[in-house]
Amino acid sequence: MASLPPFLSQYIEGIHPCLNFIVIGAAWSASLVPLLIMLLYFSTPALRRRPIFLMNLFSVSVGIAFNVGLAAYNINVILHPETASDTSRSIAVLACAITLPVFIDIILAFRLYVVLPRHSTSKTMLCIVFIPLALFKIARLINIGIFLKKLSVLLRSNDPAASLGSGFEHFNPNHKIEWSLLVLDNCYASLFFLWKLGMGRRSAKSSGIVSSAKDTLKRLFYLAAASFVFPCVLGIGQLVFAFQGKGSYASYIFFTNVNVEIVCSLLATLWCAQSRWAEQHALHQPETSRISSFKAKSRGMASLEIRTHSVGGSEQGIRESANRSDVELGTFKVESVSHVDGTDVRRKIVA
Repeated sequence: MASLPPFLSQYIEGIHPCLNFIVIGAAWSASLVPLLIMLLYFSTPALRRRPIFLMNLFSVSVGIAFNVGLAAYNINVILHPETASDTSRSIAVLACAITLPVFIDIILAFRLYVVLPRHSTSKTMLCIVFIPLALFKIARLINIGIFLKKLSVLLRSNDPAASLGSGFEHFNPNHKIEWSLLVLDNCYASLFFLWKLGMGRRSAKSSGIVSSAKDTLKRLFYLAAASFVFPCVLGIGQLVFAFQGKGSYASYIFFTNVNVEIVCSLLATLWCAQSRWAEQHALHQPETSRISSFKAKSRGMASLEIRTHSVGGSEQGIRESANRSDVELGTFKVESVSHVDGTDVRRKIVA
């Protein structure tokens, strides 16, 4: 079989990174659009007013725009190689890709704050958890600023497509610093999230919690693995390729990791939104089709009303009251409440 002409081989080798970036951008933008629709569909009016919903909505919207811009930029490079690439557009695409993980990690830190609320966590523990996380993010933003300054100088003096296609070798050591801080940031947050979850599992075993609450704990474990652990593993992969000098492979994992963080954070919010949506729509079912109905108000003194129906249509009601605080987005607590006859029962409350 005859070999390809040298100029054609060079052209194929030159557009190979662009083709990979097109696949990454097209695949992830196609994945984020239905997730965005699901987020808007399952969210309740109360959830739409919460900061974590607005932050997720912003991150997924920016993620879609970023992936479309990444694919469009590389398509333009392939179709019009003779035309000089737009330097400002190149800087905007890469700046968006670098700063977006920091914003998503802020969302995950907010989710960790929900798991460790101020009213039930000591000030010492809050300082141990959140001061290092804040310092990690400040250091990352400073390093990103230095990175973008180097990037603008490089792209204005050379061809942007050629510079970006060669990976991150021009930006040593800034990209390695950013990815190292990203791994430390995610690992540190994962440690405390899993620690808090482990405490909840031990509490569930000791209190004989019902199986449905065990299922909630299991879902929270998967939530922690998706939101914190997966991006951390991909960040370690980025560092391995970066220190091996394979900048192009590291950049592929980097762009993939940006979208993985968006999707994981979005799925966590979708899980909570779907639970609240199901609870809200269950209240509108006919009385004859419900075995029990629960009404809860989560400000100050919460009142739980449990109604049980017999086959013949008679109804017996038991009213219970318990102190509980607001619970948000995937956290839970177990309360001991008393019936009118003095017997104690344990019931889980899920956000």
